[in-house]
Amino acid sequence: MKRENFKRLIANYLDDDTPSSQHQVVDHWYHSFDDTKQAPLFDQNNDEQRIKKEIYHNLSGTWKRSYHRRSRMRLMLAASILLATLTAILSIQIWNTGKATATYISYTSSRGAVRKLVLPDKSVVWINAGSTIRVPDKFNQQERQVFLDEGEAFFQVQKDPKHPFIVTTPTVSTRVLGTSFNVRAYRALRQIKVTVATGRVAVSDSRGLMSVLKPDQELCYDLQSGKHTLEFRNAGQSKSWTTGDYWLRNADFNELCFSLSNIYGLQLRSNNADVRHYRFNLKIDSHSSIENTLKTICSIHQNNYRRNGNDVEIY
Repeated sequence: MKRENFKRLIANYLDDDTPSSQHQVVDHWYHSFDDTKQAPLFDQNNDEQRIKKEIYHNLSGTWKRSYHRRSRMRLMLAASILLATLTAILSIQIWNTGKATATYISYTSSRGAVRKLVLPDKSVVWINAGSTIRVPDKFNQQERQVFLDEGEAFFQVQKDPKHPFIVTTPTVSTRVLGTSFNVRAYRALRQIKVTVATGRVAVSDSRGLMSVLKPDQELCYDLQSGKHTLEFRNAGQSKSWTTGDYWLRNADFNELCFSLSNIYGLQLRSNNADVRHYRFNLKIDSHSSIENTLKTICSIHQNNYRRNGNDVEIY
């Protein structure tokens, strides 16, 4: 056998690139050797040593090629997995833009205080005393969503038809494009009120759309029954608290107590059953003194009051 043909045959054999007939020839040749009989393949010893070195060199190169092929395969596999992972992460980030990627900042207004905020889209929101609102550091590409977790807020929303503005309370969601409206969602009052000053507002709960409100319309949602009613409401009065005037319209004693607590920090009570069943219609000026406010309240139903610090009893 010629030397070059032999080298080619061995190389193909090691690369597993030989027909079965040639594969058998190499196997037969290999097994023809044993420890007791050395059959010379070449006539001259120098040729034999030279061929042995070349075979070893070729075997070594083949092992390296095989190793590098496996390494390349591993690298290609790892690269494919990495690319797929990065693609998935990028896709999730694109899909979730503004869904869960925004960082929400919580703002709280203490008793007796009204706070004004400017949102990332330049919309303005006032939050009433005892309120908490969560606002994102930036709005996403689909919508502008804020969470009124507790309390009352008046929104003056920048118009943007492509990005709806959504105010979410624990129970009711309000959706607008560009308008101004008030949302009152104090849990202690057992109802949510949405009042529109300008534009149109869509109000929904977990069951779906309840109503689309126009200016001077108010939706009252009962937290216990889940039912709602629509009423006429002077929008100017619904937002006047932003400047210190609080209008109570047909308010029960519980709402009166809550309002005085929010505005002045007073704890109002009464042991008189009649007083607890009264209804109150009045404007409370937060800039007025506590004494003047209490006198105004008692004058409605001809009552009196006793005050000890922040504790007030009407009798």
